[in-house]
Amino acid sequence: MPFLTLNNQIAAGHDNAGGLALVNTLVDADGVYLLNPINSLKKQTRGLRVTRCNSTTARQGFASVFWESPVLLAQYEYLKNNYEGLVTIKTAYHSKTFANYNAVLTLPDFNEIDAVVFNADGGDPTFTGLGYYLTWWFTALEAL
Repeated sequence: MPFLTLNNQIAAGHDNAGGLALVNTLVDADGVYLLNPINSLKKQTRGLRVTRCNSTTARQGFASVFWESPVLLAQYEYLKNNYEGLVTIKTAYHSKTFANYNAVLTLPDFNEIDAVVFNADGGDPTFTGLGYYLTWWFTALEAL
């Protein structure tokens, strides 16, 4: 499964390319930086596939991209409070080239995500903490 270079960026609100920030530069309330999410080509859709009456297929709706990353509880709360809803993202969609898109970010509820335990981080090898393996759902992608 191909993975893309990590250059995923996000900004609150639509049409906010000037406010884009690398995900790994975002800091939660406890001062811990978020990890870069993985953007897999396997986690992209071109819209809902439908079958026409003549048995050919077509796409309806908008494209979607899914990022995945482990997050701590404070990081999840930070993302939920600051970014869930209308966003501008920089991501690679069906390409190795990154571009800007308006999108809608939906984060899962706790009952939809798996818990993980962090045993270390890049700056503190003694760090441990409860976290989650989070899927960031970006729907209604529209190129800027």
